[in-house]
Amino acid sequence: MKTSYASVLAVAMIGTVIVGLGPALASATIEITDIQQDNLISGKVSGLKGPLSHYKVVVYVKTDRWYIHPFASGGPGRSYSDIEDDGTWEIQTVLRDHPASSVAAAVVAKDYPAPSKTGGMGAIRAKAKVILNKKALEKKGFLGKL
Repeated sequence: MKTSYASVLAVAMIGTVIVGLGPALASATIEITDIQQDNLISGKVSGLKGPLSHYKVVVYVKTDRWYIHPFASGGPGRSYSDIEDDGTWEIQTVLRDHPASSVAAAVVAKDYPAPSKTGGMGAIRAKAKVILNKKALEKKGFLGKL
């Protein structure tokens, strides 16, 4: 399965799950199921090949750029989330002075050195990712919680 920039952009605009970017990962998906202000962001991953312990979820928020959320370092629960055996994941969240206009969650290899900030989510080497823009955040009741 080949995913073009246009198809990724179209999916990102409506805030739905972006599937894995490659033939071996065509069925990998990630979703954000809940955002609780100053508490947690949670979601579910499915369709990954191999043990889930080989992957992690990294969350980014967009203000002027995309920043890792909630912290650039700190390990599980702070700079990334481990994926549980049932595919669920969660990470701490913090409401900042600059509200996020978008949020993204990406499944990456456990040893992937996720950058603390990036100009675009296309730079993140993800097995699967989801991007929720302002409209999607508002529709799900998540706007203003990050």
